[in-house]
Amino acid sequence: MMKNIYLWMLAMVVGIGASAQSQIFFEDFEDQSLEGYTLYNLDGLVPDDPDLESMEDSAWTVRFISSQGWTFNNSAFSVSWYEGDAGPSNDWMITPAIAIGPGAILEWDAMAITSSGDFRDRYQVFIGPSAELADYELLAPVFDTGDTGEVDMPIHRMIDLAELGYENETIHIAFRNTTEGFDPGQPIGPGNGGNELAIDNIEVSTILSTEEPKVFKQLQVFPNPAKENISLSFQLESSEEAILEWIDITGKVLQVENLGKLAVGEHLIQLDRKGIAKGIYLMKLRSRNTSSTTRVVLN
Repeated sequence: MMKNIYLWMLAMVVGIGASAQSQIFFEDFEDQSLEGYTLYNLDGLVPDDPDLESMEDSAWTVRFISSQGWTFNNSAFSVSWYEGDAGPSNDWMITPAIAIGPGAILEWDAMAITSSGDFRDRYQVFIGPSAELADYELLAPVFDTGDTGEVDMPIHRMIDLAELGYENETIHIAFRNTTEGFDPGQPIGPGNGGNELAIDNIEVSTILSTEEPKVFKQLQVFPNPAKENISLSFQLESSEEAILEWIDITGKVLQVENLGKLAVGEHLIQLDRKGIAKGIYLMKLRSRNTSSTTRVVLN
């Protein structure tokens, strides 16, 4: 049976004022199965390795991996070394549906498999509402290795989904291999071609905070997705000096607006995107002692 664990399991409290953690989803691929996952092999390329002939029509599979200090045994595996050094890769692995509440954290282990340290696979991670590719066309990745690809040693990755505005919804997590083909006219090194990629221990958990509740309540943006005429609504439980920030998925603050001292009660604020491009952004309201964040998709 595939080890997708949907449960709420209270873990130990890790310090004063810290939080308890409950696991919602976990996958270690030890059953050697991708049952329940959705795979898309959009590049249609053939691996240049007779041992990988079975992947000719498959975007991802499960293989036992023990190289480069990898200790996780069976893992999700993608290959980007194709016949004729073709590329780029465009191979998707999308998880089953995962229902999350507030305070969700995404974690996974990853490694570019390459004996030389060069030819490191690139990949992106998306959070989507379904396993249908059309739902990812306008989404920006929540994680991207960039041009040099993943590191060639085991690394643990973590994303604060709550900080990105994902909460109280059902999500799918998509891993997309985007490795470019090898170009013999360019110097050999990270960023020129790829080899293989390992992903394991995909986990979504919820951090149950013991801190005081935030004063900004029911924060939401509408319409969402939006093009223009964007509104931000929220309730304020105490009179606060409030600052509004536009933040991109890398954490960069793009715009800051001082809203002044706001009274207790309901508020509706009209937003101006001011030339901000299409993509996923965070709207963060903060005061001296607290903050609250929601996500907006701009078309």
